[in-house]
Amino acid sequence: MAMVFELYKDVKAFNDDVYDLLMENEVVNMMILGDLAVGLTAENPIGWRDASKWMMAAVKDSDCAVAAVFMIPGDNLQFYISNRFGRQDLVLAHLAKGLADTEVFIKGIYVKADLGPAFADAYVFYVNTWHKKKCERLYTLSNCISADILLQGHLRLAAEKDLAFIPYWREDFLGNKNISDDYEGYRGMISAKNLYILEDEGIPVSMGRIDQKLENICGLGLIYTPSYFRSKGYGTAITAHISKLCLDEGCTCALIADLANPVSNSIYQKIGYKPVCDMIEIGFDIDKN
Repeated sequence: MAMVFELYKDVKAFNDDVYDLLMENEVVNMMILGDLAVGLTAENPIGWRDASKWMMAAVKDSDCAVAAVFMIPGDNLQFYISNRFGRQDLVLAHLAKGLADTEVFIKGIYVKADLGPAFADAYVFYVNTWHKKKCERLYTLSNCISADILLQGHLRLAAEKDLAFIPYWREDFLGNKNISDDYEGYRGMISAKNLYILEDEGIPVSMGRIDQKLENICGLGLIYTPSYFRSKGYGTAITAHISKLCLDEGCTCALIADLANPVSNSIYQKIGYKPVCDMIEIGFDIDKN
């Protein structure tokens, strides 16, 4: 049977076909798996949660998925190729051609660093150029954390009272200059009960969130300390505190750090995080002619 590129409209059918494939490397695929878990619940289907607007596809060989492709509108495309398939060049060629035939706009990709340029070179036939935007490193932690790191600060769940500063902290973390008026969106972050605040003598000094809770992995994100509290160990402390929560539940912790930020990479390694692989974000310049 020839290799084929298959598009999906139904999130359950897509999940059924690619779940085992994605679970070959749960930590690398934690963002896709986390989004699929949301789509499968069909709860609050607005914005990015509306699975009917997702781009879902697979490259199949002998009716078996060897690559999974996933994109939320406005976000980067993500894909994963099976570690057990020997001809990644063939998969990438089918992937590039299949995506081009869909005529779906792809602003960029976010994938393992060893696959990104190879896909971009195959896809560049359909675009003007591609350019590297960001390189990040994926880390995991499965061991206990030094008790000394856990001594600093008091960890608690974010509460309604924290809406006085959370919007400012979040937008600064994202690099946004303007604060969104989406008050209910910020309240939703709190009601999800996965956002934590670190306090020092009753003063909020840092925050962090458990972004994904999968079968074996807890993905951490939104780890932020305002500039006026930095260089005091708070970033290390909140990461360690939240990591311990996940470890205590029997999960391996995972997080991603921008390689252009040596401070965050140093913090995570100090806690005990070990590098797994590098990830790359690539942008495309679409040929308008």
